[in-house]
Amino acid sequence: MRAAGDDPRGRRLRGLIAVLWRARLRIHEALSLKESEVDRRRGSLLVRGKGGRRREVGVDEWAWEQLQPWIDPRVELRIGPLFCGINGSTRARPRSSANAPSAVARRAMR
Repeated sequence: MRAAGDDPRGRRLRGLIAVLWRARLRIHEALSLKESEVDRRRGSLLVRGKGGRRREVGVDEWAWEQLQPWIDPRVELRIGPLFCGINGSTRARPRSSANAPSAVARRAMR
């Protein structure tokens, strides 16, 4: 988590790791989360799983503390996926579940 850094990509990565770990989501479930499916007041995430089934999962305060630094600047991007691209042609577009593990590995190597 410390290796993620405090730049926008690092804040997004820390939020993603916290959601994966504390909500026990699969990578594709976390990457498919939309802003509207995040409810801090209730402390929950609405997760879409296989076959379009939905379930609500709780998230503890520590995870919210890690996620909030990403949610705050995220509002500047258009509505869509929570963990979206930040710059260039992928700005505000969904991230690929194939790229996320390599992003974690690259930050950890630093």
